[in-house]
Amino acid sequence: MIIFSSIGLIFAGYLLYIYFHSPFSPNNLAAEITRPMEKALVKAGGVKKCSLGDPGFSSFGSDNWRPSHTGVYQLQVGRQEAIGIITKIGKENGYDFKTDKFVEDVNAEINFVDNTSKKNPYGELSDGFVYVSGTVNRYGDDNRCGGESFFYTNENQTIVRIRASLPDRKK
Repeated sequence: MIIFSSIGLIFAGYLLYIYFHSPFSPNNLAAEITRPMEKALVKAGGVKKCSLGDPGFSSFGSDNWRPSHTGVYQLQVGRQEAIGIITKIGKENGYDFKTDKFVEDVNAEINFVDNTSKKNPYGELSDGFVYVSGTVNRYGDDNRCGGESFFYTNENQTIVRIRASLPDRKK
């Protein structure tokens, strides 16, 4: 009886290992990186529209070994205030967001990026830096969220994205 129990535990452990190292795994390390920033967006009045990501466990292509996560939020503020919220949230979480866009250009999508402030904290991933970005969309942009399309026409609504991408998983 003890032998069968031991074999059963080993088999169950193996199945759990396969599950957590598959494309169906709920464990997306990039989502863990964005979680505090997403909570801060909600605290600032953001309404989550959707989230997209890849836990990076698939062997169906070289790009699928990299965990990534994006959270899309609607803020009931204008574009300039949304820019302030994104940069503040980044700073409060240890990121130094930089942009190459002129933030006054209402026709530009503004992408704030930091890929040098924090090293990857996860041992199961390759060495490298965490890539984090915050995006503020232009007024009137048509945004897609997992198939849902939303178009905002009010200057006091802004769609923002928080994204993280981590180094590849060790193979």
